[in-house]
Amino acid sequence: MADDTIRILVIDDDPDLRRVVCATLDAHGYEAEGAAGGAQGLELAYTSRPHLIVLDVMMPGMDGYQVCRELQFGYTKDIPVVFLTAKNDLANMMEASRAGASAYVTKPFVADHLVATIGGVLRDASLRVDEVTGLPTLASVQLEVQRHLQDHDHLGLLYVSFDGLDGLERLHGFEAVDDVLQAVSERLCALPGSAVRGDDFLTCASLGDAFLLVLAPPRDHESLRDDELLRVKDRLRQELARHLSEQTGDPRSAPLQA
Repeated sequence: MADDTIRILVIDDDPDLRRVVCATLDAHGYEAEGAAGGAQGLELAYTSRPHLIVLDVMMPGMDGYQVCRELQFGYTKDIPVVFLTAKNDLANMMEASRAGASAYVTKPFVADHLVATIGGVLRDASLRVDEVTGLPTLASVQLEVQRHLQDHDHLGLLYVSFDGLDGLERLHGFEAVDDVLQAVSERLCALPGSAVRGDDFLTCASLGDAFLLVLAPPRDHESLRDDELLRVKDRLRQELARHLSEQTGDPRSAPLQA
């Protein structure tokens, strides 16, 4: 049975406050871990993969804004951040938002308010990330796509679906379907530099039992032509079919449509 405990990383250079926050979160059913500063916090964020980070602003060395900006790349970009800080003026709240924070709680904090804020942020995050694949949902990437459309008149879209998932589930259960979707999502995340050029790959969204890839237009002309999309589609289908065959040992498993 999978462990459903929500893990929260608390980054704060004040050891007493760090212990109080961790104890508060543990008492409400979370699993809290502390980090004494920005560098240690980043290391733990990359290695322990928390579901949420509670982050102080005023820390020696790397402050909270710097830490939050560093978290906006790679796997950690999907981890929501709640700032917990004594800096409560509007300018600092706006700076926290620009750095990527999901919420802002001021010190001295009220335990119920902190727990309620964390619960709300986690609920919002669950709507933005697919629980099976870990990829952003379509609702989550819409704003990103809109930002790209401000710079490009056209974007390329590829829809990836599968034949036979219903039959696979009837024969082997929903866990087998989840394994296929997870294997495909892992390969899609590794596409830049292989089937798709790194600077052409914008984002990938989970659509439940399918995926949507968003590609930038070519640099030397305005929009992706049909023949260019077809070439990418063929490379993508071959790459994913090969990967699924290696993962399952069956070259016929979950035929792909792209």
